[in-house]
Amino acid sequence: INLAKKCVDLSIHPIRVMIRNHDNGFHYTKEEVDVMVNQIQDIKKICNPTGFVFGCLNKEGNAIDDIALEKLTNAAEGFSNTFHKAIEPIIDEDFYPILESYNIDRILTQGGLNPIEENIKKLEAISNKITVIAGGGINEKNVKNILGKIENIHIGRFARVNNSYNNNIDEKLVKSLLVNWHSLQIIL
Repeated sequence: INLAKKCVDLSIHPIRVMIRNHDNGFHYTKEEVDVMVNQIQDIKKICNPTGFVFGCLNKEGNAIDDIALEKLTNAAEGFSNTFHKAIEPIIDEDFYPILESYNIDRILTQGGLNPIEENIKKLEAISNKITVIAGGGINEKNVKNILGKIENIHIGRFARVNNSYNNNIDEKLVKSLLVNWHSLQIIL
């Protein structure tokens, strides 16, 4: 929570805080959702981020968990909220009306379970309905093609030295991307 505050205080760029209390899937128990709601409320007490990033699926992983999503979006009401990569297994379903009903205004996605470079047309089509942040597998080989089609990217490992989360941000790479694509919004 203090790191979120520090980022919001220091940045001239929009900050959306990811709320995810484990990385073993996208299903959360009632207790885990309550922790996530409390995190959102605690962050809102000490700073004012642009929005929050979260995603939740049912136990089977084949549909959005409406109960969890309602709790999270109620806690984050009034903010710009992003549904993250939990969307991948259900992106071919009619997910958009559900997200719209919960005031989710963007998704972080690679366009499905296939590699991102196979989903560029799908990402373009989805971006006609909701803001897309392309992410998941962006690398030096596909970044130019993706940036020709989608304005926002999440560069995760690509932003790291030697493409590893174990390493620091590669500042030269990030600066190069910003110089070459000045309208680009980069999400780390």
